[in-house]
Amino acid sequence: MTAVLAASGLEVRYGGRVALRGFGVALEPGRLVGMIGPDGAGKTTAIRTLCGLVRPSAGTIEIEGRAVAHPRKVIARLVGYMPQRFSLYTDLTIDENIAFYARLHGMRRSRPRERDLLEKMGLAEFRGRLAGRLSGGMKQKLALLCVLVHEPSLIMMDEPTTGVDPVSRRELWRILGELAAQSMSILVATPYLDEAERCHEVVLMHEGRTILRGEPEAIVAGISHPVFEIPAADAFAAKEAISRLGWARTVHVFGSRLHLTTSEAGDTAASVGRKLLAAGIEADVRPAIPSLEDVFIEAVSG
Repeated sequence: MTAVLAASGLEVRYGGRVALRGFGVALEPGRLVGMIGPDGAGKTTAIRTLCGLVRPSAGTIEIEGRAVAHPRKVIARLVGYMPQRFSLYTDLTIDENIAFYARLHGMRRSRPRERDLLEKMGLAEFRGRLAGRLSGGMKQKLALLCVLVHEPSLIMMDEPTTGVDPVSRRELWRILGELAAQSMSILVATPYLDEAERCHEVVLMHEGRTILRGEPEAIVAGISHPVFEIPAADAFAAKEAISRLGWARTVHVFGSRLHLTTSEAGDTAASVGRKLLAAGIEADVRPAIPSLEDVFIEAVSG
């Protein structure tokens, strides 16, 4: 299947700092790709480069199988871009923002399509409300609606669920799943590793580099060290105590639990428990089902 947009070897420099190095991705119809990583990982730079807003110092971008030297104008036709910061007009109503974005893209307003999108986003009954008076989740859904006005083949979203309540967050991901099922290509940047499980493919990023890329299940299955779980009343104090022992490969807090890995491939929950007990730490050590967060921590630590 030909990718709507594909990139390889992208590098972006700001002065002497490399913000993106060797980045590549293929965005195919019906695929939801998540770029996952902490602040400063290069997610925003990658999206802005793919949108043609930043010119890379190295690498190639192909649109529908053809290399494009200056992709900005071509990309504008295909891509709907939703930046991290809410960028609609807060002193316009929902309806007025939709009308403005339709005119901006040279589109005739399609009332049936607008009604369908408003219903899909759960905004139909609020169309006369000023955008500045919407909740965080409703603002993000309106922003997505305006991105979809010109019927793009691909949408790129920069951390759309940051600061959004849990219910709206689930709603937004439900909508993205429906759009992907309708053959739309979607690229979403997020700092939340749990959201990656909803994607067909993930790109784990750190300090401008791609450290892992693939289907979530395949990435988790490739973790090289067993993961153990330890319930703890004071997880941070327990982490400090175990870290001081020196033999744990990684120790990280997961809510009221610790996830721990060791460098010994043959370690079991029982052997880890004995090591802790020998150091005066009594703990209920259990095997844990690895998550993408465990994989990311291992990749960064190793």
